Amino acid sequence: MNTLMIRRRPVALRRVDPFARSAIFRDPFFADPFGATLARDMERMLDVLRADVARWPAPPRPEPVAPVQLDTTDEAVVVTVGLSGFEPGDVEVTVDDGVLVVTGDTARTTTVHDATAEEADQADTDGETLTPKVQRSFRRAWRLDADQFELDGIAAKYADDGSLQITVPRRARPEPRRIPIG
Repeated sequence: MNTLMIRRRPVALRRVDPFARSAIFRDPFFADPFGATLARDMERMLDVLRADVARWPAPPRPEPVAPVQLDTTDEAVVVTVGLSGFEPGDVEVTVDDGVLVVTGDTARTTTVHDATAEEADQADTDGETLTPKVQRSFRRAWRLDADQFELDGIAAKYADDGSLQITVPRRARPEPRRIPIG
């Protein structure tokens, strides 16, 4: 009888990587997507953005807004507008199509004597008088219901403390009346 002899050899186990032969996974970008290459590229792009932002002009400064206080009574609404730095001639109050508008515009010229040498160089005046201009403006508006307010009776008064008081009278409410049933 034929005898089959089987020889046993030790088998070495090795790790199998199914993606080892694919070229896309040998690319350094895909091998370490959050590694040094990506961080370096992002930092370079942010440096370019920071340099561009540094060259942008400064945003415009917001216009100063006059503070407003509203007081209501049964007879009227009193609007008090703080106008420090404004003269009565700089402020205008108008009512147009049911909108109460308060505007102020001033261009103050202040005189500065004895300018320093640096200021004189900047102003090109050899130490003479400098006159810087300061311009301030504001606009506030409120819609008024013509059914509730007497638009022809609006009055404005400039107070000594630098505020403007605008009185908007209310319309008289009709008295309730009994209607006879007939």
